[in-house]
Amino acid sequence: MSKLLVSHLDLDGFGCIILALKFNDILNFDSFESADYGFEKEEENKSFMLGFDDIIITDLSISKDSYEELFKGKVNISILDHHANTSWVESLPGSIWDTSRSGTKIFWEEYIKPKIGRYSSIIEEFVERVDTYDLWKTDSPLWEEAKNLNNILYSMKNWGTSNNLQSSYPFINFMLTKLEKLENWRWTDRETSIIEKSNKREASMLSKAQSTLSKRKDTRGNIFGVFSLPSKISLVASEILKENEDLDYLVVVNAYRGINGKLSIRSNKGFNCTELKVADGHEAAAGANIGEDNALEFLNNDNISLVYNDERPEIWYKH
Repeated sequence: MSKLLVSHLDLDGFGCIILALKFNDILNFDSFESADYGFEKEEENKSFMLGFDDIIITDLSISKDSYEELFKGKVNISILDHHANTSWVESLPGSIWDTSRSGTKIFWEEYIKPKIGRYSSIIEEFVERVDTYDLWKTDSPLWEEAKNLNNILYSMKNWGTSNNLQSSYPFINFMLTKLEKLENWRWTDRETSIIEKSNKREASMLSKAQSTLSKRKDTRGNIFGVFSLPSKISLVASEILKENEDLDYLVVVNAYRGINGKLSIRSNKGFNCTELKVADGHEAAAGANIGEDNALEFLNNDNISLVYNDERPEIWYKH
């Protein structure tokens, strides 16, 4: 029986892959993939996935329509996810949907932990840091540690390759070594150096966002902010929202290696980001990809706002 693990391409997704590799002598995965929303719709991915008997999908999901059309009766699929718009997986045998836990924590507690014996305490310390960051628990005593762990991931990535999994091997292998050699969590000298550099970069990006922030009103009268950054988007967005209490949400245009079509949507006032037509992810933190040209026009036209799911078929409205 061939078995595949497909996980998301952020810290939470890679947390699942790291734990699977750590305990793979028991779990017996044959292959690992890192993917983003909508991955199952690409022909190459469909053919690849159909070559396995069992697929575990963590911190990510496929649509119910895709499952019914492509995989039902052909492949055994289990989905362990926590995103707000994937509740349908509760009806899928062997699957778990729980918005109170990160994908890594669900995978660890429900899939891996029942299968193994003793383990070092550093394993759960790692899981808690991933969980704290992914659920954005800024009031947690572990928040700074969690934020630093995410910074280390993106600092270690090999940005010269477009393959999500291959680009993250430096971080994955480093964490596997750390989880193998240490009993308890601590920062190594290499990690401490990375953390210091990342904090300086974060301060620089915050200053840029503060100076370029524009404010707009959407079709429902909600106030949202817009700016563009190449990095540190989530952390900077959180600070901008704290500084600007009049904002209901932010739409940040990703500018890594130029405008690339990706948007990050963030809220801390109870606004549900997934109500926006293009958004996918969590209620307080979602993502979208509207294409390079659209993203550039959205950024540069103060009269544009994104539309809601129950509005017009277009992705935005020009006031």
